[in-house]
Amino acid sequence: MDYEVRKYGQQSEIIKEESEEEEKDQHAIEFGLALHYTLEMIADFDESAIDEAISIAMNRYGAYLSEADFTSIKRRVSHLVTDEKFKMLSTGVITKERAISFKGELRYIDLLVQQEEGWVIMDYKSAKGHAEQYHKQVGFYKQAVAGITNDKVSGYLVYMLEEGCEIIEV
Repeated sequence: MDYEVRKYGQQSEIIKEESEEEEKDQHAIEFGLALHYTLEMIADFDESAIDEAISIAMNRYGAYLSEADFTSIKRRVSHLVTDEKFKMLSTGVITKERAISFKGELRYIDLLVQQEEGWVIMDYKSAKGHAEQYHKQVGFYKQAVAGITNDKVSGYLVYMLEEGCEIIEV
């Protein structure tokens, strides 16, 4: 039989633990928003534009994130813009943070690229996890773009990690 530690009469400890979890979640949310915003601000995914995009993001999210967070964002963005697969997939007419309404739902596609042979959808993620949910999300985007354009559509999850980026077709 497994023993479960209970904290009877110690509500302050439970509240403290919940508060710490909320802070971690809020930090992860702010980090993800700042990462997306940096990508939105970077001109044509040019490596020389990263510093300016980081500066713009710092002006917006500096009250919520540390210098180390922005160093991490810069590293992740640098990995992305120098990735050969990303360069190939992002060649074409680029639209960032594209609003799309389909089947009564309004969603935002992180990166939509129109190429000669069809459309490429990329959805940025700052951490792995929730893979099934992410696949469904990109699948919805693919269905929406194909339904609207009647063109070929491919979709990718772009994991922007500290050690590099991983681009996975969905």
